[in-house]
Parts: sequence; C-alpha cells; structure tokens
Amino acid sequence: MIIGIDPGANGGVAFIHNGGELYKAFPMPEKKNLAMVISNVILEREETFYCCIEKSFPSHNQGITSIFNHGYNYGWYVSTLSILNIETIEVLPQVWKSAFKLSKDKQKSMDLCLKLWPESKDLIYGKKGGMLDGVAEALLIAEYGRQKLKLRLIGGI
Repeated sequence: MIIGIDPGANGGVAFIHNGGELYKAFPMPEKKNLAMVISNVILEREETFYCCIEKSFPSHNQGITSIFNHGYNYGWYVSTLSILNIETIEVLPQVWKSAFKLSKDKQKSMDLCLKLWPESKDLIYGKKGGMLDGVAEALLIAEYGRQKLKLRLIGGI
C-alpha cells in the first residue's frame, strides 16, 4: 500500500493499493492525529506500507512564523512516518507535478485525479462543492510514489 502526503495546511493524506486502486483519502488531519489515521489503516491492512511525501520549502514572501510552522509540520510528518517504520520517499512538488505534466494550477490536479480515480469525486470535492485539492494532490503524490517504487522493485532505479 502506498501513502501519499501533501503536508500543507490544506493538504491531504491518501492510500492507494500497489496496483494503483484508490483505498482511502482524507483532508490532512491535525498533526497529533496523523499517526492515528495512518495506524488505523495499517491495522486494517496486513501488508507493507510505503510513503511518498511532498517536500516543499517555504517561499521568501512568508513571514518568520509561517516559515517556522511549515518546517515544524514537515518534520512532524516525517518523524511520525519514521516512528511507524514506514519507508518514505521525499519528492519536490516540481518533480512529481512534472512527471504528470502539471503546473501550479490546482484545477488540473483535480481533473487528473478524477481521470485516474473517477470514484474520488466525493473525496476531492467538499460537501458544498469546494475543491479539496490537497486530497487530490495527496492521491497524485501516492501515484508518483507507486510508480517510483515499481521501477525500483524491478531494478529500474
């Protein structure tokens, strides 16, 4: 099972099977609940888990507090995965988006997510129809990780 994490404040966490089928996806839980969410899925499924997490850097136009929070959150997620003994691949947003020919346009991520997983519509659009692009991007990050893991396992990396 592959876990994809968009660690932003409006990010998400997604789980896909090794064959690419959607298992579960959620908006990013509070930091203290991320381990519980992942642990619950691990307890449901007796299989090996891998994770692909977006590694981004704060932009220069952010304030000091925002930069600190960004780094703290990212460190929290990576350490949680380490404690759960889940092998983790870190990927820059430019890298995974380039692999899918995406830009910063969130709608394009939403569209690709719906194309790959038509059943994800209720997961990536809120109750009032608003975009949950962090969930969509978590799914795409998981798919990027799945493709990289598949290449590695067959000796391509």
